[in-house]
Amino acid sequence: MKISKEDQRQLILSKALEYMRQGVYEQMPIRDFCASVGITTGIFYRNFASKESLYYLCSSYVLEERLQSIDILLAGLPIQEQITRFALAMISDILELGGLKALTNNDAPEAKAAYEKQHDMTLEKLTAILRRGVESGEIRESRLPLIIQGFYVLIRGISQTFIWKGKDFDILSVTEKLFRCMLPGLLQGE
Repeated sequence: MKISKEDQRQLILSKALEYMRQGVYEQMPIRDFCASVGITTGIFYRNFASKESLYYLCSSYVLEERLQSIDILLAGLPIQEQITRFALAMISDILELGGLKALTNNDAPEAKAAYEKQHDMTLEKLTAILRRGVESGEIRESRLPLIIQGFYVLIRGISQTFIWKGKDFDILSVTEKLFRCMLPGLLQGE
């Protein structure tokens, strides 16, 4: 039975997401992946430019799921703690979902598109957190552009330092310390 190109694409995407969540996608050879889906490598390449392009597409889906569930983690916390925990979650996701690869592989169109989509989703969630802070009086509205810019400068700087320093660099610990030190001044302009 012949299935449509869209159904093939969805089948491939579903299996890739499953393997990504299990943490085995990147190590799996393309032939093994295709065999597990029940397709040929030709069908795979008619649907996706490369295994890496599928990876970036999947990472955006996984990040979207995580961003939808993060409100449960942040519920009831003070805004400063919400922003710090959100930053830690974003750094974890960058590490796990190939964001560092996207940062260092700007030549790949799939990497750039995935990074931009992830950036947009993150900005939307951060803005929602900050709006709650403005409503509660914990953040001055005039500080929002500076806080957003500061958030991204810190995340980008931490990510680049991790690339430069390597695996020995405790990126989550550094992120938490930086955000706990710098947020009070950013939030209220002190």
